[in-house]
Amino acid sequence: MAGHGMRDIKRSIKSIHSIEKITNAMELVSTVKLRKTRKALDQNRKLHDQIEDMLAEMIPYLSDVESIYLKNHTNHKSKGPEPRSCYIVITSSKGLCGSFNTNIMKSTLAKIMGQTSPLLVTFGNKGKEFFAKRHFHALLHENSPLESIGSTEIKPIIGQILSLYHAKEIGALYLSYSKFNGLSSQKPVTVKLLPIAIPSKKAGARKHSDFNPCPAAVLNHTIPKYLELKLLNGIAESSVCEHSARRIAMENAKENADRLKGKLVQSYNRARQAAITQEIAEIVSGAEALR
Repeated sequence: MAGHGMRDIKRSIKSIHSIEKITNAMELVSTVKLRKTRKALDQNRKLHDQIEDMLAEMIPYLSDVESIYLKNHTNHKSKGPEPRSCYIVITSSKGLCGSFNTNIMKSTLAKIMGQTSPLLVTFGNKGKEFFAKRHFHALLHENSPLESIGSTEIKPIIGQILSLYHAKEIGALYLSYSKFNGLSSQKPVTVKLLPIAIPSKKAGARKHSDFNPCPAAVLNHTIPKYLELKLLNGIAESSVCEHSARRIAMENAKENADRLKGKLVQSYNRARQAAITQEIAEIVSGAEALR
């Protein structure tokens, strides 16, 4: 029995050693991808902040402009059922990244529960599968790796969402993603993209002649670009969070495997020593019996 137990322990040690190799390789890959995605995020944040500042300057002076994109002129005034909300949810297509996917999915689920048939646009298979199991099916879906998604993939998605918004099938648009605040700090965030709330008009507000050709035209041209950048920024943030979470998860898995292997080595040594002691005892007993 001792020999059989030792064989099992030795086999377990070998399996854990293989797991260590895999987790170490995945940690190295995630570290490289994390470095690349952080550079992309830094560049994206600069452009994102610029258009946010531009829009923040422009919006207060458009309170009397008729636009479907502004909260004081929403498309909910018509009779009939109120248009549904649409949530863009960004997750990964792969697992093994700790609580990265779980946090954003549960956070979004808490917000859409109780709403009347909310529409979903999902990035990543994990989010699509999670909501499908709860009978929330994705209107649009993109399963490419987050770090490979760019303007080419974003534009048609934003175009379809805006078509539904103009057709009054969508009354509000939200973006749910993971915000990167540091290597060990990731926060699920949901921001409202449409309609845009208008703050109080500042003193010395600009006249319509300051906008060329007109305020509504400038706004209608700016908003689709703004939504594309918001979505690209959310994807960039989530991509960094994904690889950061996976690197940490693989590092923890490797450490756990190393601890478990150490315990198994101790158990193997004890079993081997017990087997040797038993063999010596049997030899001594046999010698005593021959006297």
